[in-house]
Order: sequence, then structure tokens, then C-alpha cells
Amino acid sequence: MPVKQRSEVSTDLHKGNRQTQWASNDIN
Repeated sequence: MPVKQRSEVSTDLHKGNRQTQWASNDIN
């Protein structure tokens, strides 16, 4: 899975996207 830009992650958080949670953990 390609790494999301922080702006994209922020947008997903506003959408309540559950994938963002594990995607963020993958980045960290």
C-alpha cells in the first residue's frame, strides 16, 4: 500500500475512515 501524504490522512480522519487508523500506525 502506498504511503499517504499527511494531507490525505487528515482528510480521511475527517471522513472517519477506519483505514486511516492502521495506515497512520504503518507510517509511524
